[in-house]
Amino acid sequence: MADTIKALPTPPPQSSKNKNEKRVLRAKGRVYAAAGFEPSELFGKHAPRSWGQSLIENLAQIIQLASSGKAGITVQLLVARIKEEASRDPTGLVTNNIVNKVKSEIHAKSQGCVLQDEEDGMEDSDQDAPMTSSPSKDRPLKRRRKNPTTEPKPPAVGAEGTDDEDEQGPRGIVSSSAEAKDPLPIEEYRKRIAAHQRRLELFKTDRDAAQSRIDQTDTLNNALRDATTIHHSARLSAQESEAALTELEALVANHGDILPASVRNSIPEAKQTLDEANCKAEEAEVVMTAAQKKVDDQTGQEPALQDTVVLMQEAVAGCVDDIDKEQKDMDAALCMLSMRRVSWEVLRARPVEQVNDLQSLINDILASGE
Repeated sequence: MADTIKALPTPPPQSSKNKNEKRVLRAKGRVYAAAGFEPSELFGKHAPRSWGQSLIENLAQIIQLASSGKAGITVQLLVARIKEEASRDPTGLVTNNIVNKVKSEIHAKSQGCVLQDEEDGMEDSDQDAPMTSSPSKDRPLKRRRKNPTTEPKPPAVGAEGTDDEDEQGPRGIVSSSAEAKDPLPIEEYRKRIAAHQRRLELFKTDRDAAQSRIDQTDTLNNALRDATTIHHSARLSAQESEAALTELEALVANHGDILPASVRNSIPEAKQTLDEANCKAEEAEVVMTAAQKKVDDQTGQEPALQDTVVLMQEAVAGCVDDIDKEQKDMDAALCMLSMRRVSWEVLRARPVEQVNDLQSLINDILASGE
């Protein structure tokens, strides 16, 4: 009898649930590596009970970009921005819509810097594929495409060394002081200044929006006080109407036989007056409750709004410093370009006093730089 050849059992492929769990864990690890905290620790009461794959991976993308200095916003500012949006959301939690909204803002602030997920191009572990598969045939390895907007650019002509190539300012634009000794093209300075100015306007908008909401506190408190006063007056009027009706009914019950008919017939009118008073009191209570809710919501959101104002103001100040620095560097570059046009013929045609003053100024500049 011929032997029966049995094929080795093929391990079942890993379930999509396990794959998703792995991706969630990897994304949480990326958040921790970039921010120094677990996602739930970062967002506290705004953290969802469980992090979905899409949500946590999108969050990891923008936090990593902020941590790298290429997002035009720090991690601290980013977390505060997401918390602010979460506090406005009916759920009070960080959602994928909120993260995508902030991601779009970052994309605008970072001049179109591509947000690329580190999961792209990463293969799952060997356990995800059957043991009989061939890596070279069945599952070719993916290669990460280089993105020209995120790849490091070559240093400017005349740059010395490479240690400074990776130095970047807090808003993702390479600082001129961290570059080569030679100036950049004037157009490059103008682009940098324009980019900082766009960021400046965005930070100002966020700051002013948060401050505007804080400024509503007094208005909301005044509205609550007025609503409370109206409610108190309405309740008092209803109580007086109820007491008057009770007294009238008792009077008619005890002395109805000797009272005029007009007194007995006034009971329905007194009841209608009471009903109207109660209705006004109920309406006033609804208004007061709504006003109280607005005040409570404002009180809960105000700390985050105040943090946003402070952080955005710091970002505004940083942008102003960056603009001043780039402007100073551009002015120096323009001065050098002008100096290159100063020839011997130009100088000899000028009055001696001007030439001497220029030489004295140049000597002072050179002496201060030595």
